[in-house]
Amino acid sequence: MLYYFSIVILSSLIAGISELIYRINKRTFIKKTGFILSALVTVFVSGARVSVGTDYTIYTNYQFPLVLNGGDPQYVTVEPLYQMIIHIGKWLNNIFGVLGNIEYQWIFVLTAMLIVGFTYLGIYRLTEHYTLAILLFFTSYFFFYGLNVMRDSITIAIFIFAIPYIINKNWKRYFLWCAIATLFHYSAIVFVAAYFTRYFRKVRIWALVLPIASYLFSSFLANYANKFMSLFASYNHYVGSQIFQFNSRSDMIVTMLTLIIFYLFFRDGTKKQVLFFWFQCFATIVAYAGGAIPMAQRIEYYFLFVVIVSIPEILNVKKISKWLRIATVLFLSLLFCYYTYNQFAQGRGGLLPYQNIWGTIYN
Repeated sequence: MLYYFSIVILSSLIAGISELIYRINKRTFIKKTGFILSALVTVFVSGARVSVGTDYTIYTNYQFPLVLNGGDPQYVTVEPLYQMIIHIGKWLNNIFGVLGNIEYQWIFVLTAMLIVGFTYLGIYRLTEHYTLAILLFFTSYFFFYGLNVMRDSITIAIFIFAIPYIINKNWKRYFLWCAIATLFHYSAIVFVAAYFTRYFRKVRIWALVLPIASYLFSSFLANYANKFMSLFASYNHYVGSQIFQFNSRSDMIVTMLTLIIFYLFFRDGTKKQVLFFWFQCFATIVAYAGGAIPMAQRIEYYFLFVVIVSIPEILNVKKISKWLRIATVLFLSLLFCYYTYNQFAQGRGGLLPYQNIWGTIYN
């Protein structure tokens, strides 16, 4: 974990220095340079990994060869745009040679560029407190989640990038990006429904009860959720699967605490703040109904990781004292730090030890 920690510090430090200089001289060039350098560090760590993350082996042993051998012409296993990324990676292999003598490694580099690139662009568009947002990119577990569920993480990153189109009511561009995200992973279709949260004009106290209701009625919901999932050939094998039939206590506690805090801070907030509250509400509902919904944890993460930009938004709530805002942001940041540490402590995702293309191993 020490290696990951050093990368978090380096990436955040680069962003922090650029933000400090930017706030002094207001030169956009400084801000953009800080973003690019911080992103390059992150892409390097993700793209240069070898056998890190459970998906690494699955993709290299099955999905990449399947696509390159023409074994998925109907896009049942791997979606069209990710198949294109796989072929581009093969093309880079042919031009520049095998990266680090590891077959398919260029594909992981391209995947990292998409996840990090869209996430950083979303941060750039959604918050001025971008050092905090970049720090949360790591400490909210999203960076590490992206080392595993890669295609899903591309769609989440695109969603974060596209949120301003919901705020600005630019439905054409938003749905265009939803279509693009869906061509990376079909489950991104859930983001189409997210657009209509713009009609939720206020933060409502009854929203705090919805997650509890979803938990109480989870058995009832399961019947309909399973029938719906069985309609999709790519995902019907998840129906009845034990892998998603649980409610993670840590997810339930973290999402509900965050939701309550968002209610207290955003109840008379801007359109953006109201939107962030409802996204957190959706994440909490799915976390509580996890035992009923196939692929629940993935769907929960689709909205949960908006905390990357929504926690910094607390600093903009002027009606509440500055020190209380800072203390609340610190509390939530530490809460998600512990949440991320808990994922590592349970050995999830095959993230340790970290090995790169040069054979160096960090425990």
